[in-house]
Amino acid sequence: MIDDQGFLVHRRPFSDSRYQVNFLTKEHGLVQGMLRTRTKDSSLQHFAETSLSWNDSKRLIFFSRYEIDQLSVLQGESLYAGMYLNELVTRTVHTDVVIDGLFDVYRGTIAELKDNTDLEPPLRNFERQLLKGLGFEIRFDFESSNDNPIQPQRKYRYGSETGFTHLPNDNSEGISGGDLLAVASHNYSTMSARRTAKLVLQSALKPLLGEKPLLSRSLFDTTQVKVRKA
Repeated sequence: MIDDQGFLVHRRPFSDSRYQVNFLTKEHGLVQGMLRTRTKDSSLQHFAETSLSWNDSKRLIFFSRYEIDQLSVLQGESLYAGMYLNELVTRTVHTDVVIDGLFDVYRGTIAELKDNTDLEPPLRNFERQLLKGLGFEIRFDFESSNDNPIQPQRKYRYGSETGFTHLPNDNSEGISGGDLLAVASHNYSTMSARRTAKLVLQSALKPLLGEKPLLSRSLFDTTQVKVRKA
């Protein structure tokens, strides 16, 4: 029997009392298996840190213990942000692959989403840590091809395979070097730095996520449209 801590990141009904579930665990990475509940949809909670036990099987895992230790209640945009984290994990992390520190980063990000109204910094930081753990770390303060330091007065282009490359000095388009350096130091105090971080990180994640749209993004976009119409 294996014991660990985990967060439920995906669930799908299998029968009236069984769910196919994915847990992001502290010591064993993303673990997929079956979990029986007493009543349909009873106590399976997202964003809850739980104590888990499951059988040591190479075929089909059955969770025999699921106990909630601490529950974070996310609402409104924070809920959609939490759903986004779960989709990132389930779409990019392979089962049983342990990414060092990802569990703690996820737990810390959920706490930040619960306690803050400014959601972008914790989301961007999670994306950065996830990419680093997957082997695609982005260095915002250096050009990728030659390790030249990013210059604040220059403009740059980003490609998921080529990284940052500088543009001709007279080019008015591209990404500001000043914004890249702000993001490198986790400074999201300006809208331009936030746009840069979002553009670059989501461009880097796109090949890993595939073509299927993220449900959390569509829900968030729908909410924003309703707010603007109100």
